[in-house]
Amino acid sequence: PVPAAIPVVLLVDLSTGQELFAREASRRFVPASVTKVMTAYTAFRLTDEGRLPLDRTFLYSAALEEAWYGEGSSMFLRAGERPSVGQLLLGVTTVSGNDASEALAMAATGSLDAWLARMNADAAQLRMADTHFGSPNGFPDGGSTYTTARDLAKLGRALTQDYPGLYRRFFGHRQLTWSNITQPN
Repeated sequence: PVPAAIPVVLLVDLSTGQELFAREASRRFVPASVTKVMTAYTAFRLTDEGRLPLDRTFLYSAALEEAWYGEGSSMFLRAGERPSVGQLLLGVTTVSGNDASEALAMAATGSLDAWLARMNADAAQLRMADTHFGSPNGFPDGGSTYTTARDLAKLGRALTQDYPGLYRRFFGHRQLTWSNITQPN
């Protein structure tokens, strides 16, 4: 029989940075929807810099609807809707919306490539040396997106300590309603 993969584990006290327990913490893996934590961090940074106002609206396109409506975790955005950046962030952080992540990327930078460059630059600045993002939502991308538990701990610490007000505003909601569809977190 094939041995089971050893799970990656890292327990860190974010207030001090002290590692309390680690197993395979530097092994690369595909983060899937955890990618959206970096999407939120990048949006928080742009918002804090005054470059991405939370009340800015974004015209959701037919192409985005075609690609992302109901695809995995979804906010269920429809073409022609105009969600605000704040509403998209809630879609990312509350229901892990793949569609909201793509829309947020487009609303912020105008192109997916520009957003991914920004995400990867932010990761580099956080010294996430074993991380690369190939999508804003973690949807399977042929292995372009990868990270480690150590890098995610750096991201978690930065998210909560660099932007505590935005973190409190957008994380921890129990549900989200959009277009008469209510989903639990």
